[in-house]
Amino acid sequence: MTVFRSTGFPRAMPELLLVIGNRDAFNEVSRQLKISRQYPVHGFIELKIAEHSGKEIALVSAPQLPQITASIIEESAIAGSRTVIKIGTAYSVSHSLSIGEILVPKAAVRLERVSDFFAPVELPALPDYDLYTRMINDIGSIEIKPTQQTLSYKKPHGSPQVTSGIVASISYMSSKYINSNNKISEIIKHPAVVAVDSDTATLFASAYEKPVKTVSILLVEGRLSDIDPLKLVQEEEWKKKYALMKNILTQVTLRIIESLAGEDKGEK
Repeated sequence: MTVFRSTGFPRAMPELLLVIGNRDAFNEVSRQLKISRQYPVHGFIELKIAEHSGKEIALVSAPQLPQITASIIEESAIAGSRTVIKIGTAYSVSHSLSIGEILVPKAAVRLERVSDFFAPVELPALPDYDLYTRMINDIGSIEIKPTQQTLSYKKPHGSPQVTSGIVASISYMSSKYINSNNKISEIIKHPAVVAVDSDTATLFASAYEKPVKTVSILLVEGRLSDIDPLKLVQEEEWKKKYALMKNILTQVTLRIIESLAGEDKGEK
């Protein structure tokens, strides 16, 4: 029984599960893989089982919300998943972290409060160290290829800049809310904190005391000051940016699958 809402997952799940926060990237990854089974959309969650190199992989499309991430970890662990990788987006709060870079968090500040259900507040939210190290090496070795929609962008095609740092997870991603909360505002000003997202801390903390390894892969899609909930999604620049995000997240996800699905053959 989960703390939050049910995911609708089956009783048995593959050992490798990828949670993709961008639905278009999820659909493109699904298109490029052999899908053996798919399940009805349950709430905001969609699950497909893919096959690659003789290995089954669970692909999940889900919003980047801490309550949903917690449920995914809880129910997938019960069903047999042992490695859960979140592939999503974040906003930079540091001049050292640029838009288009890939952030692999080495820790997360627990400001979203959902992680309090799983561990004392004093316990840090950390990824599996070996998986974290491997993802930095694997993602840094790929070559991002342009698509017809992203040819006008000179960056970030080519090898992506992969950065490690601390992310602050905040349940309500609003610059107005963050600036009005003195505690949160002070924490994200700390030089060690380079970005904010919604659920990486939940991902790490909800895996405590479970036989599950976790890591988070975040594409920096903007700066915190850029968040504008009133911005029209039909704007041409927004469409180009979204196409670029989809392309990068798709290629990063496929590289992760290629790497981890090849383990049984001795590939690294």
